[in-house]
Amino acid sequence: MKKTILILAVIIILGGVWWWQQQSPVTETQDEVAKATDSWLTYERNEENFRNYQIKYPDTWTLVKSDEVHFEIEDAQGSTLSINVPPLGFGFLAESSDGIIIDGNNASMVYSSYGKNSGHDGISVQFEDEKFNDIQIYYDFDENEVDKYTALLEEMLATFKFVE
Repeated sequence: MKKTILILAVIIILGGVWWWQQQSPVTETQDEVAKATDSWLTYERNEENFRNYQIKYPDTWTLVKSDEVHFEIEDAQGSTLSINVPPLGFGFLAESSDGIIIDGNNASMVYSSYGKNSGHDGISVQFEDEKFNDIQIYYDFDENEVDKYTALLEEMLATFKFVE
């Protein structure tokens, strides 16, 4: 009887430890992100009467377009990150979302797909505060590299800041 109680107690403790680890994701500190992004390029949007921001991106990416409303970069595999102020608006099939903090503001990364067998997926970043409805961040990537590109997007978003 004592042996059964001991085995059950160990199982419950191990299950609790496993559950706690699942609830506590490992996140990089600001210092770790800053160090990892030291060699990255910085884009700063500074337009009168528009929402302004800055973001860092890998120096291996190419600037495709930068004007008063649209910023777009691309990597060698054709993945793109675009930021639009005001949003362009487009439709996609939302599959799931994860909550994140960007420059102290609550946001969601909404995972999407262009459709079955399209070969590309994307992530739309949406701020929860309505005052940020005028900005759209969208990341388009190869559907076979979801984890790789999601991690890279999170690193880029950790450098995103609204500027006055």
